[in-house]
Amino acid sequence: MKNAIIKFIVTGLSLFVADGLLDSVTLVDTKSLLLAAIVLGLANAIIRPILIILTLPITLVTLGLFLIAVNLFVYWLASYLVPGFELAGWNGLILGALVTWIVSWALEGILGVD
Repeated sequence: MKNAIIKFIVTGLSLFVADGLLDSVTLVDTKSLLLAAIVLGLANAIIRPILIILTLPITLVTLGLFLIAVNLFVYWLASYLVPGFELAGWNGLILGALVTWIVSWALEGILGVD
């Protein structure tokens, strides 16, 4: 439970950083930021593993590069489901997912989250 709360906070912070750094990622208010963190966390915990298993043959053929498409889909899905979390085209999707991933990775490494 403690790790889930820490991951929720880390996801929220990484979305906040992506919103601040990129014009193509917009979080309208704090409510949309919190909701986006919850939806992205749940999508990463539930939907992403299912997609990885379903796309395993394609992932193997592309030597793992298809996982990028899976990650982008999960990020897009979160933005689609959360009102107030908007991505401006492909730039917002790709750069937003990249910034969110880098910041989450760094914060989880610093905090020692599994």
